[in-house]
Amino acid sequence: MFDLQIPLAAATGRAYHGPERRNAASLAWRWLAAALDEIDYGVLLVDDDLQLLHVNHAARRELDDAHPLMLLGRS
Repeated sequence: MFDLQIPLAAATGRAYHGPERRNAASLAWRWLAAALDEIDYGVLLVDDDLQLLHVNHAARRELDDAHPLMLLGRS
């Protein structure tokens, strides 16, 4: 009646060792980033150390080469 299938990792003896992306914090962060990207105004999200955490799509468009603010470092 029910077919039991062995997961690929168990069948091959190899397990995924990459970053875990299914936890609640990661999911909440993706929802927040998606919500910020829907805002029509440029939004920069920074932490207490003024490290840039997120730049929404509107902010990326506004922060072009002619804008006095510049994004330096990783993009």
